[in-house]
Amino acid sequence: MKASRLAGSVHANPSPDPENSPEKKQESFSETLRKLGPYLNIGYMFVASVLVLAYLGWLVDRKWSTLPWFTLLGAFLGIGVGFYNFFRVVSRPPEDSGDDEPS
Repeated sequence: MKASRLAGSVHANPSPDPENSPEKKQESFSETLRKLGPYLNIGYMFVASVLVLAYLGWLVDRKWSTLPWFTLLGAFLGIGVGFYNFFRVVSRPPEDSGDDEPS
C-alpha cells in the first residue's frame, strides 16, 4: 500500500511549455521592438524639424535683417513638417512579418 501511494505521488516532469521558454520570450520582445520601431523616433523627428527650420529662418533673418519673421516662418513650417511626418508614420498600416501563416 505504501508503494502505491509513493507511485501515485510521483509525477513525471511535465514537458516544458514552448510558449514560456526564454527563447520565445526573447523573440517576442524583439518582435515587439521591431513593431514599435517606427513610432519610437516620432518625437525626435518632430523636434528636429522645428529646430532645423527655425534655425534656417534665423539665419535668413540675420542675413536680411528681418528678425523675427523668417524665424517664425521656419518654426511654423517645422511644426507643419513634424505633424506631416507624425501622421504619415501613424497612419501607415502595420507591416505583417508573415510568420503567422503556415507554409
